[in-house]
Amino acid sequence: MIKLGKVRIIDFQDARLGAVQYDLVSLLRDSYVSMEDAVARELIGYYLDRRREFSKDDPSLEHFMRIYEIQTIQRCFKACGSFSSFFNLRNDTRYLKYIAHTLQTVKKSLLPFAEYRSFYNVLNDHGIFEKKFEAK
Repeated sequence: MIKLGKVRIIDFQDARLGAVQYDLVSLLRDSYVSMEDAVARELIGYYLDRRREFSKDDPSLEHFMRIYEIQTIQRCFKACGSFSSFFNLRNDTRYLKYIAHTLQTVKKSLLPFAEYRSFYNVLNDHGIFEKKFEAK
């Protein structure tokens, strides 16, 4: 796009209003990236420090991280759905290799939530967390 005579690039993929944690999850827990938890925590701390400079809203770290983990679950399932769709609709196998890693992220995010224990058990009992996703 051109604005005030300057070229601007805008990525509208999945552009929606929502929890700010979703964008952090997109960066820190992407299916294609393995980031150590300590590095992610440091980056989240950096984000929260910068946020305090510009916003009066200062949620507790516990509340912020709770939403972060829930957004991790949501975004990872979305990614797995996309990867599966690419395979089922286009026979595109390139993304299947990311499903198992992404589901391990879901597992790690689900475990602390007692209220999601039944959901975790259904996934676990069906072997989802141990399954290998490969083209046949």
